[in-house]
Amino acid sequence: MKGKRHIRHIAPLFIVLLWVLIPSCGFITVLFDNDGNSDSNTSYTVIMTYTYNGGQIIDETSPLFFLLIPLNENKEFEDGSFDRAGMGSSISVTGAVTFSNLQKGPYALLWYIDAQLPQGELNAGEVYSFYNRRDLASSFRYPDYIWVDSSFDGFHLDLWDDFSLQGIEVVVPVEGETLHGENLGGSLHRIFVIGFTFDKTIDTIQFHIDGVSKGGFTPGGENPWIFSINMYGEIAGWHNLEVYGMAGGYTVATDFHGFYYTPPS
Repeated sequence: MKGKRHIRHIAPLFIVLLWVLIPSCGFITVLFDNDGNSDSNTSYTVIMTYTYNGGQIIDETSPLFFLLIPLNENKEFEDGSFDRAGMGSSISVTGAVTFSNLQKGPYALLWYIDAQLPQGELNAGEVYSFYNRRDLASSFRYPDYIWVDSSFDGFHLDLWDDFSLQGIEVVVPVEGETLHGENLGGSLHRIFVIGFTFDKTIDTIQFHIDGVSKGGFTPGGENPWIFSINMYGEIAGWHNLEVYGMAGGYTVATDFHGFYYTPPS
């Protein structure tokens, strides 16, 4: 696949493994010990209470899953964020989840209803939302967060059916974003598309600009994936990106975004 090997200049934000997406919201209270000690030696407990107000059934076969994900000092996801995340689940429409041994710093919140197998993974079609009820693309790139320390006094959040996960989710570009032609392998006109595949049946991902094919690749299970598109000959201005997830020759998932392109000077 063209472009998949040339990703070193992409910000570390896009190299994290977002394979498991699992959210939560709720009444959040921090119980801390040794308040007089430095935060580097202090751990905190976050109690998250929630009320689910959506239309899905919550039970043993469709539990709520919760993830409290540490961010770096720049309040971004990084490699290892999800490995260090606190996880919880519940089969009640109201309840509380407790996360222990947290360090001082920013944390993202994510919840979803785990209605499909494999359990413990956010799959295509499942209901989810990040903190502040935002979608995957905006929350992954610019996450909202809570700051955990001894002064955090908690609040209540309600859960709604805000988003349903697509089989393909493109996080770069977002709708209306400006992309600049970059140098890659001798070509000065490359742009990068970054996304995730959540429909396990997809065997090919294809890319079009304004209805014209720009190639594709076999995902192979890696998330996130990065694909470069040669924009040579395309004029500055608005263009349409169309991404198709194919299974057995049929389109099973799509994601479309309009973006503004500026060729290299």
